[in-house]
Amino acid sequence: MKLTDIINSIKTGLSSGLSSLKFKTISEESLRSQIEDTRWSLLTVEKAVNSFNDKQFSNLLGLVHNRLKFSPEIVKAVGKPATDFILGIDKELKGHARSQGFFKSMVVTIKQMLKLLDSLEENIPMILQAKDGVVVTDMMVSHTMFIGALESVKLFSNFCSYMLVVFSHIISISKLTGDTAMPKYMVDYLVTNGMTCITLLNQFTNSSSGSPIINTIMNMRKQGIDTRLDSKSLISYNFSDDTLIFPSLFRILISPITIMGELYIEARHTYYERLKDQKKWLECHTANIKLILNETSENDIEYVKNKKIILFYDDKIAAIDKKIQKYYS
Repeated sequence: MKLTDIINSIKTGLSSGLSSLKFKTISEESLRSQIEDTRWSLLTVEKAVNSFNDKQFSNLLGLVHNRLKFSPEIVKAVGKPATDFILGIDKELKGHARSQGFFKSMVVTIKQMLKLLDSLEENIPMILQAKDGVVVTDMMVSHTMFIGALESVKLFSNFCSYMLVVFSHIISISKLTGDTAMPKYMVDYLVTNGMTCITLLNQFTNSSSGSPIINTIMNMRKQGIDTRLDSKSLISYNFSDDTLIFPSLFRILISPITIMGELYIEARHTYYERLKDQKKWLECHTANIKLILNETSENDIEYVKNKKIILFYDDKIAAIDKKIQKYYS
């Protein structure tokens, strides 16, 4: 999609949603809070991913693929769209990502995204240009890139979390117990956002510097072509694919800006509840994966205990996620 098409789509999305907003400014405090929360979440994901070594993760992928290929009852529980996506991930990896594999590419992307968050936070003053904040009705293309980059990290962080949890459920499904419980909204998330996250993974893995977003914004400012979204003039800037994706993501994820203004203080309490539980939630699922990889019996006390904890946290996270989605809509 061309940048002009993306901008027109953004303008349409903003104009249709502004009438219901109780705020018109995204403050510096809100931006910094968003970055802080996103970094905490991504660090939690990084710890969960790094709890596996290459061999363990390879064994996990092998077990997941075998179950999806040869167990119809598991495919039914997961759904064909999610099954096709998971089995097709390797084919979508490009360049260094393909040679390194999904696991190593995920580790690299997380590290690059943490650097991106640092860069975004460091350059907030430059983005705001001494203003009180980003005025929603007076947004620049650079603002869509900045917020889009932040939303891309959130998107990928959730993707990694949900992927691990879905993997945990796939290998836990038992013919003996008839347990086919699967967090459907997480499976749907993988189907809806999976290819976008793989695109991000490819771009961050194949770029030695992560993303040149700040340099791009600075160059646009210097050339005087960082136009307002309501401007009728066309932007004559040669965007690279790894920066064009951010305004594109902003276009798709316009609704999250509604929790980045004055109302974000109210919403953040609920989001923080999730962050507090996310660490324990992912730890339980990684522990569950390792127990199964070690071929622990389903009757083992530790296995049964861990399963109960997982069910508790799955329900708790799902309830909080549902509450957060209310703020988005």
